This record gives sequence, structure tokens and C-alpha cells, in this order.
Amino acid sequence: MSDWQPPETAPKDGKVFLITLAGPSVDLCCWVEKRQQFEDYFHKQKIRPEWPYMVAWKAIGRLARVCNTEKTSRRENGWMGNYIHD
Repeated sequence: MSDWQPPETAPKDGKVFLITLAGPSVDLCCWVEKRQQFEDYFHKQKIRPEWPYMVAWKAIGRLARVCNTEKTSRRENGWMGNYIHD
């Protein structure tokens, strides 16, 4: 899913996703089952799934692979053309 979705459809499965807030600004958010609310991922503040707190949400894409070395990390993420170190 790559398109922004309306706040009322935000997932309540605990996975972190992007939100756009009025401003506009982008933040990370997730559903916290224990408190039955959406929360800002870093500050743990309640986020209401409505304007202006959550204007839209979007799934986060695939994360970059982190390996033991820069060279291996670049190879695993398809960035070998940019590798300039030995």
C-alpha cells in the first residue's frame, strides 16, 4: 500500500506507520492496545485519528537491511554502484 489513507482506516495491529499532521508534518504512529489509543512512536503522546492530529496515514515501506559492514549493507540494499571504500 503506497497511497495515503483516511485516518479512520488506520491499522490497529501495533505496527508503526507514517501519519501526516496538519501543518503539514510527518510523524510515526502506532496503535497501543494496552491504552486503546494511537500514539506518537517517539514521544508516546496520544494521537487522535482526526483532523488536525492525524490527517492521513500510510504504511512504511521496506526498511533498509543493516549488515555487519558498510560494504555488505550496500550490497544487500542494491547500492554497490555508490560504494567508494575498499
